[in-house]
Amino acid sequence: MSTLFHMNVERSKKVPAPLAPEAQALAALKARLPDAAVALAVAEWPGILICHQGKVFGLSLKQPGIPLTLAQTNTLTALRGAGLRVEIAQGPEQALARAHEMGVALKDDERRLFRDHVRRETRRRS
Repeated sequence: MSTLFHMNVERSKKVPAPLAPEAQALAALKARLPDAAVALAVAEWPGILICHQGKVFGLSLKQPGIPLTLAQTNTLTALRGAGLRVEIAQGPEQALARAHEMGVALKDDERRLFRDHVRRETRRRS
């Protein structure tokens, strides 16, 4: 007596784990900061420091709906009192907007450049 069986082997690509919001924002900033600017991840709060034209800006990401802790609020007050501009953002897009508001000249996003190019080329000529 013999038993026959069939086995399927399916291969799947491992999907990388999504980056933390701070890592996403830092990657987006590094891609769009001018050559003269530097963005650094720091171990303590705020999570990102941006150095641009002799000025330092702090940027922290927080989860929507979760308030700042007492320690974060005290640190924010102390840093602002010492003259550091610190902003809080919720996600990479808002982080880019906050960096722009702080006076950091961001590079144009490639998607926007392509969109604007297509719009110029497809505009009706009168």
